[in-house]
Amino acid sequence: MMKLRGTFTALVTPFANGKIDLLAFERLVERQIDAGISGLVPCGSTGEFASLSEEEHRQLVETCVRVTNGRVPVIAGASGINPYHVIDLGKQAMDLGADAVMVVTPYFVKPTQDQIHDFYALIDNALNAPILLYNNPSRSAINMSVSIIARLAARGNIVGIKEADADPTRATKIRAAVNDDTFGILSGNASSVLAFMAQGGDGVISTTSNVLPKECSELVAAWDAKDDVLIQKLRYPLLVLDEALYLEPAPAVIKYALSKLGLCSNEARSPLGILTQQHRPMIDGLLADWGKM
Repeated sequence: MMKLRGTFTALVTPFANGKIDLLAFERLVERQIDAGISGLVPCGSTGEFASLSEEEHRQLVETCVRVTNGRVPVIAGASGINPYHVIDLGKQAMDLGADAVMVVTPYFVKPTQDQIHDFYALIDNALNAPILLYNNPSRSAINMSVSIIARLAARGNIVGIKEADADPTRATKIRAAVNDDTFGILSGNASSVLAFMAQGGDGVISTTSNVLPKECSELVAAWDAKDDVLIQKLRYPLLVLDEALYLEPAPAVIKYALSKLGLCSNEARSPLGILTQQHRPMIDGLLADWGKM
């Protein structure tokens, strides 16, 4: 498994009349790679993983791996509160050729820190494959402690973390605790990626890069290259778009933007829905500002 660094896209799952639109998904994957993205993450929260069947999960991972064809790593989401279901999804993804699986902390049940550790240890023992932790306290109602992250990283198969805690200093704390430069620390908040990288992070798993993959990749690359001119050019306009994409529950705004770009429908699966009329003019205007309409 390569070192996780750069901009990875948490891919949407395009739907058409209630079913996955695999042709649209292929277009999205190819567009991402053409734009220079560092890696792809199908079946994550932006991909509406909680509403997918196991067969749909298989279709998405298989398609992503096939179209990608080794050009960038594929980190397949494999999440749930039942660890045995997670193991089944993880095994399926790895058998299909994914490079790693990403597993979110068990949501809703609010386990203790030791129980979080044991949840991941059980999955790790069964999969024996590269695993990316995913800490998202605003969604899971729990926050994985830095000490538990370090304990898990020492197991060997835990290769990194998507860290969506709003505190950018978490990157520094995790890096110091893990003390391993090969452990990838990726932000789950695209709007604060530069602050996160300044604290020792390696990049981002982005939702915004669904819409602007080239520009999001360039921003992170500009940080690595110390290109202050390009950073200044990109960071505020991307911040405005980052924030607009969460005006309504994700991925409604993202899918609306992609539909305006002619890439997929704006359909989301219940309990989510399409973007309301209220916010459409703002998104149209932002896309126009980027020269996309």
